[in-house]
Amino acid sequence: MQLLDVRSPEEFAQGYISGAKNINYSSLDFRTQVAKLDKKTPGLCLLPERHPKWAGG
Repeated sequence: MQLLDVRSPEEFAQGYISGAKNINYSSLDFRTQVAKLDKKTPGLCLLPERHPKWAGG
């Protein structure tokens, strides 16, 4: 299971779930970074309001 934390680095630094990968959804290369994730491993995003962008919506 991949755990993706799409909050800003500042939000991430305030606390995160162990093993989470931080990719800032506001970064210019967000889609490039997400494209590098293992597509065969299930992923989970814990912020529904930011999930559609991660999922390509």
